[in-house]
Amino acid sequence: MADDVFGDSDGDDELALASREFERDLNRIENSAFHDAFEETRDKLTQQSFDDGYSIAFPYFEKIGHLEGFNDVLIYKMRHQDEVLNRMKQIKSRISRLYMQLDQELEQQMNSNVERKLYEISEEMMMENIKPSNELINEFNQIKAEIIECAKLADLNFDERIIGKINDINL
Repeated sequence: MADDVFGDSDGDDELALASREFERDLNRIENSAFHDAFEETRDKLTQQSFDDGYSIAFPYFEKIGHLEGFNDVLIYKMRHQDEVLNRMKQIKSRISRLYMQLDQELEQQMNSNVERKLYEISEEMMMENIKPSNELINEFNQIKAEIIECAKLADLNFDERIIGKINDINL
């Protein structure tokens, strides 16, 4: 009878077991909810980062596009001057690689900013740090100089204002 008043020990064991299972289930649910929230936050930050990043990147791509445009005009005008034309076609290939390199660099920097943001308390995304590497800028400047040199070699009486415009394109 004493067992009936104070409860039986088997019931206590079952209650303790049920309590432990409930806590484990609760921990699994909390961990799953945290993981889902973390993934959702990362996805939002990633999208925000890429949206912000591409608005930052657009002017760089546009400048490479201007350089490519000048190069294409020169290719057209020099189609009968084989040596210069070959150099201009090589430059066109280098410009294509420049686009890809810029895209890879900026994407890597944006991913890095997202990862950093996930572990920081700060409200700002620090997007101002996204910019082309010095190596890419140097390659851009070398290509620009070669386009100007080819324009002068072609002896097309290339307008100095156009050369000035090419010189004004900077990353």
